[in-house]
Amino acid sequence: MSISCLDDCVKGRGRWYMGTVNVTKDGIPCQHWNSHEPHVHVNSPPDVFPEIQGAENYCRNAGAEEPHPWCYTMDPDIRWQYCDIPLCESDEPLNEEEFSLLEGDVLFSPFILLAGGGAVLFLVLLVALCILSTVKIIKLRRPIDTSHHQPQQALGCIRLNAN
Repeated sequence: MSISCLDDCVKGRGRWYMGTVNVTKDGIPCQHWNSHEPHVHVNSPPDVFPEIQGAENYCRNAGAEEPHPWCYTMDPDIRWQYCDIPLCESDEPLNEEEFSLLEGDVLFSPFILLAGGGAVLFLVLLVALCILSTVKIIKLRRPIDTSHHQPQQALGCIRLNAN
């Protein structure tokens, strides 16, 4: 795959864009990825996405979770914004390796994997709850077998004949 094209333009969703654009589409300077000023981000992107390591304050779309490269902004009132990076105009069609990489961006992004895993966990718990509820209902509807129980004597009641 040719990296030079990916340095100055975007293919697909731009996951592999490694250029140096560092302003948003509105011209707002980008915040450094390892900085928490002016915007704090819980999961530090360089730790989660290797594509961000060494990215300074350049626009990226690590994990291809957004449709275009973006960055956190230095404007305290605007958390993040897309960057204006041109699409690659290549005469040559995507080769099989590039196409599979670009398609994989969407299919295997961390958001999609987490959402899918959460859905599977929810379904497993729902099935388990249904099974437990069914067992409980069956136990409640089953008649009680009293053949092995002995009658209990009344406590505290002694009957005396007055004769």
